[in-house]
Parts: sequence; structure tokens; C-alpha cells
Amino acid sequence: MRSISWRLGVLAVPLLLAVPVLLAFSSPQDDVELAWSLPADSAAEYTVYDTSKGRPVLSRDRAFVVFPGDANGGFLINTYEDLPWHFVLTLPSGRQKVGASWPVEKDLFEEGRAAVAPIIAFKPVAVRGVCTLRKIEKVGDADCARVDGTYRLHEIRIDEKNNKRTVSKSEYARFTTIAWYRLADGVLAKGAVDFDGKADDFRGVKQGNLPRSVKKSTGELVELKAVVKVDQLAHTDRIGAAIKKGVEALRKMQRKDGSWQDDDGFARENAAGMTGLCLMALLHSGVRADDPQVRAGFGYVLAQPLKRTYDVACAIMAVETKYLPLEKYEDVQSLTEPAAREAVAKAIAKEDLAWVQKAAAWLVERQTRDGTWGYPENEDSRDHSNTQYAMLALKSASRCGVAIRADVWRKAANHWISAQRVVSPQVGLRITWLSDDEKGVDTRAEERVLQGPWGYFTAAPKTELITDGGYGSMTCAGLTSLVVAESELVHLKELDAALRRKIDGAKKQGLAWLQEHFTVRGNPPSAGLWSFFYSYYLYGLERVGVLYGIRRIGDHDWYQEGALVLVPQQREDGSWSLYVDIPVLDTAFALLFLKKATVRVATRDPKRR
Repeated sequence: MRSISWRLGVLAVPLLLAVPVLLAFSSPQDDVELAWSLPADSAAEYTVYDTSKGRPVLSRDRAFVVFPGDANGGFLINTYEDLPWHFVLTLPSGRQKVGASWPVEKDLFEEGRAAVAPIIAFKPVAVRGVCTLRKIEKVGDADCARVDGTYRLHEIRIDEKNNKRTVSKSEYARFTTIAWYRLADGVLAKGAVDFDGKADDFRGVKQGNLPRSVKKSTGELVELKAVVKVDQLAHTDRIGAAIKKGVEALRKMQRKDGSWQDDDGFARENAAGMTGLCLMALLHSGVRADDPQVRAGFGYVLAQPLKRTYDVACAIMAVETKYLPLEKYEDVQSLTEPAAREAVAKAIAKEDLAWVQKAAAWLVERQTRDGTWGYPENEDSRDHSNTQYAMLALKSASRCGVAIRADVWRKAANHWISAQRVVSPQVGLRITWLSDDEKGVDTRAEERVLQGPWGYFTAAPKTELITDGGYGSMTCAGLTSLVVAESELVHLKELDAALRRKIDGAKKQGLAWLQEHFTVRGNPPSAGLWSFFYSYYLYGLERVGVLYGIRRIGDHDWYQEGALVLVPQQREDGSWSLYVDIPVLDTAFALLFLKKATVRVATRDPKRR
């Protein structure tokens, strides 16, 4: 009996990526070894078609990527459209005969209940199904192993205290999968899925609303488009073209009054903040500060009253960006903090410096005794998102030449340390740095640490209905805020050894959680209301990567994977709309990520290195 074995290696960019598989075939009638094994630093890009109405229709805005960590249950589900693909990418271990079937049992979405609150997470579901190695057949010129699956979803009933965990006998939904893997190399040549039944849906829901349970009937077909390399240079031209298109899209979305804003209620209420983010995105993307649209945007922003933390913070950051010597640097990561301070201090106009001083004083006055910020109109509402923005803005103000007291940074740093949600188990921290000189935290090889995410609220909720155990964008906020506070205390020569040790410990724990939950497919753990903030999470991930000098988190090249997901999701008009209909904000965040638009900070005195 002749045996054939192969490695299935695929890296995905846009839509559905194929994962490499180790298959060993003797002949179409013999048994087969199915085992995922996706090579590092490669990806498979797929063309995606909507088949929900029968005839396949090209899905131009649907991007789907599979990376090595997505295989065998690592594929993060952000929407019900993604759910069937999780099972396409999961194969059993061991040998299977052609015609053989095997059961599939998996429970989903329970982790999301702890991220913020059970009520705004997807309902936990039990997936029960059967897969069959159907036959060997041709796809194009390639011989492929065809694997079919049929699945049923049942709701898992859990109360707010995580009691009474029962699986409903009634069917919540059902779906089918078909996957064709090439025998020659194990690459997924084609895949098809259909979903029918109930689904939790956040698309179209305004911020603050609860998810809705809807009836969904969807279908998708993917076909292999290309196998690509994931490295620092392979996609430079493609990313550059996407940035150029994104700039033009953002230009077209500016309003007559000079502002940028989406139609969502939160976006309208924070129009100055959104405009500030758009100005930052344009300036970092090569648009000059004297461009008429940029001048109009600043005219709008600086005319607004100082009322909301988001607005004031983003405006300060935008003013600083206007004076950064971006034209001198092909990559903003080459701009050191001393060079940035010197350049901004020399260039900033007196009237802009006066405004930044006034705005920074407004923020400092509104810092609470515990070192946090919130919505000033509601003194009982303080949160880690507002707090992060305030700290970023005060960092920008400092680089503009505004003196910020050391106690502002010390209070904030101590708060983030105390508010961290430390959880088990310990994990081996595996961070690859751009260089030893740029490490944002001192680590040892395979150092084991507890995981430390951050949640949204600055204090423990007083109700069991809110768990707030932490999620991706807030963990990035905590990591960013700590390194910013540390850098300013170093600048002021006010960082004592005890606080530095506490900051380093908290940073390691935050990085450990991010490593274990890493994804660029959604805001981890995803499948909840925080999915609204997918683009916000990606920009948060960019800040962490740049500020800490990180090349890889675990096995993941955070920037290349993020770019490979973002670029193919760009719409025909050059904008992005990644989850809900907020194209202005999503486009600004996408550009900021793709440009790696964060200025590095210094957390060590260079004279003492």
C-alpha cells in the first residue's frame, strides 16, 4: 500500500485563509491522517462569495484571514457569519478512513460573559455535530479530500451568577460546512458554509443598546486566491495604496463646518474628538498641516468649548501632531522622544501653545483623587477609556512644552496598577522586541507571569449583573497608560525604584493576557458589545506595539497580521466600516494603525543605560 504525506501550509490575508494540514493518503480508498500544521510567517488569501440567495455573488467588503494560531479551535469568532468557519478549520487527530464520520461537541461564547456583562455578550451555545471524510474529488486540476459537516446549536442557559448551566433541548440554529483540501500540499482549495436559525446580532445596533436575537439565513463560499508571505516588506506597496485611498475617503467625509463625524449618537456628541482623530490620521498619512481641509478641521476643533474628556484629549493630540516633523521620517518609529520634544517646542505657534496649556489645565483639574477621568457631566461615571485618552493628551501637552505635575502621573500609574484584573494561570511571556534598546519592559526568556487584563470601569461594579473582567481594547489602554506615565516620571526624574517595579510587574501581566488572547479578528474575547470597538482595539494594539518596541507577541507579528486583515476589508470608496456603521471613525483608526502613528516614549534615562 503506497502512502503519500504532505504539509498543508497556508496563511490568510483577507477572507478565509486555509490552514496547512498534514494529511497522509494511501489511495482514495484508504485512511487519511488529518492534522493541522500551518507554517509560520505565511498566509492564504481567499476570494469570498455570498451564497445566501443561491447564485454566488462576490463579497467585496468581507475579509477573512486564518493565521497559524487559528487552527484547531484557535479561530476567534466575532460574528455568527464567522461561526461555521471555526469548524471548517478544526480537524480531528488520528487516521480517518474515506467515508468515516466523527462527532463534534463544543461550547462557545461563555468566556465573553466575563468581559463586561453577561447581558451584552452573545448567548452561550452548545454546538453538536458530525463530520464525514466524504470522498476524494477534483477542485480544478487538484485532487482534494472533501470533509462535510452538519451541526446544531442549542442555547446554554446560565443565570447572572453563573448557576443553572443547562443545555436547552430545543434547536437554536443549524449550519453545514464543506471543506476541500488539496492532497498535494494540504492547502484548503475551497470551502462552503450555510447557517440557518437564530443569531445574536450587534450590526446596526447603536452604542448603548443591547444585542438583538434575529433570524439569519446566510451562506458563503471561499476559493483560494493566493498564498502570501507575512513579513515586514512583502506588503508595503499594498498597504501604501490602501492608505492613499483611505485619505481620499476621509477627505470626502468632511462636513461643511470642517468637522468629521458619524451619525451614531456617541459620535455626534463627541464631534470635536472625532475630528481630532481624523486630523491625526491625515497628518500621519502625509497630508500637510497647511492643507485647506486640515486648516478647516483645526478651525472647528479649536473653536469648541472645553466640555468632554474625549474631545479635549483628541484635540490636544491633534495639535501636537501638527508640529511633529513627520516629513523628515519615512517611519514615525524613527522619531525619538527627545527629537519630538525639541521639534515641537521650536515649531509650535504661540496661540496653539496657549490653547494646549489651557486645555491641559482643564484635564488636570478634572482628574479624580484616584487618578482617573470620566465624563465631566456625570461625576459618578469614570472609566478607563476616558482615562487613557486624558493621559495620552497630557503626554502630548508635555511634549508641546506644558509642565504637568509628577503627582498627576503618579496617581494615574498607581490607579492602573491597583485596577488590574489579575487572573490565572501563569503563562510563559514570549515577546520579540525590535531591539534591546527599545524594550518597553525588561523580560527574561520564557518568564512565567500571571495574566492581567483591564476592564472598562475604574472601580469594581456594585452589581453582579456587571462582571467587567477585562477585554482587549481596555487591556491595551492599561498597557499604554502605564508606559506613558512611566515615561513622564522618568522625564521629570520622579520615578522611584518601588513604583518602577510595580509598573514593570503590571506591564508584564497585561502583555501576558494579550499574548494568550491575541487576535486581529476582533476585540478579544469578542462576540459581545465590545465588538463595536474593533477598530479602537486595533489602534490600541498599535500603540502597545510601538510604545513597547514589540515586533512579535507570542508567535504573532502584530502589525503584519493586522494589516493583512485591514487592507482587504477596505471598501470600494476607500473607507472602512468594520462592524457597525461608523465609517469616519473606523477609517481614522485604520489609517492610524497602518501608519503606526504613535510616537515612541523613553522609559529609561539614556545617560544611565
